[in-house]
Amino acid sequence: VFIFFVFFFFNDTATTEIYTLSLHDALPIYLGLFEYDKAINNLLIAQFIESRPFYLGMIDLWLGKAYAAAGDNKLAEKYLISVISSASAVYHQKEAKKILEQLKK
Repeated sequence: VFIFFVFFFFNDTATTEIYTLSLHDALPIYLGLFEYDKAINNLLIAQFIESRPFYLGMIDLWLGKAYAAAGDNKLAEKYLISVISSASAVYHQKEAKKILEQLKK
């Protein structure tokens, strides 16, 4: 019953979008408070339930930012490269390239 509920709840596009957009508002707060683990955990949940390329690119971009802020440049690069190589928004790709350049300095 629980598995059905989770699938049903997150299979609804509107519910997924509400979660993704509310996460977008919460991330700067988590990062501003240096609560990188909370930000990363919420992003990984969002990544699990999301299927649309635009939002997946945005989530990967935020994962890259969160891992970079937490000092894990290897994982930051992994997610930033994912943004660049996927069908994400052009401005997400540009921002990912900019952050990657900064990480390599």
